[in-house]
Amino acid sequence: MISGFNVLPEGEADGWYLDGGYRLFDGWELRARYDRLNRGTNGKETERRFETITLGVTYRPHKKVRILTDYAFRQAEAPGLSGSATPNRILSELDDVFAVKIWIRL
Repeated sequence: MISGFNVLPEGEADGWYLDGGYRLFDGWELRARYDRLNRGTNGKETERRFETITLGVTYRPHKKVRILTDYAFRQAEAPGLSGSATPNRILSELDDVFAVKIWIRL
């Protein structure tokens, strides 16, 4: 029963995102993204809301190479439960993410 709430094999979900970028000058781009995922929307006790704002810089030193640097500010909550409920205590520990990726097209 407990694992059923974690996996939600029959659960409903929805989400959306807004993504944009701006090319500064040759090879350099700024990016921003906001996304939201609502999991377990078919029940107040199972709903979880995840929101992320990601800011990034891309550098293209060559037409087949991209270096991406991102910082993601992440938040999550169980809106149908009290702030002291176990899911909200766990979700409050969600960390932000810093990532550097290198893409090489062969």
